[in-house]
Amino acid sequence: MFPNSYFQRSTGLILALLLCSNVFGQTLADEIQKILGPETAEQKQASQTYQTAEFECRRSLESAPQSAIAKCDAAVAVARQLAPQRRIERSEVLSMLAQAFLLNRRFAEALPKIEEAIEIRSMGTA
Repeated sequence: MFPNSYFQRSTGLILALLLCSNVFGQTLADEIQKILGPETAEQKQASQTYQTAEFECRRSLESAPQSAIAKCDAAVAVARQLAPQRRIERSEVLSMLAQAFLLNRRFAEALPKIEEAIEIRSMGTA
């Protein structure tokens, strides 16, 4: 899915951050926060609740598609409150919401969610 150079750059960045963390006595989280920018209190709260909302959405897609739209819509609402650099999370739950619409044969509502997920995912890759 991703070219090898993507993984090489990612691995190199992580190793560099680990070395910097060990040398300067800072944690990896501090280094990542410097690169990605700080989160607001609201974004930190959303981050804490995101995992549960995403799990409930995914679970309902598997076991109860008729209730998946509500669960996935709630997960999208939480993901929209995340820090701007959390694009993958927003894209992922939008894709799951589109799946929920598709499973419930609401095709016209699925398409805009898929398009938004693709747009979010492709931001910053050009």
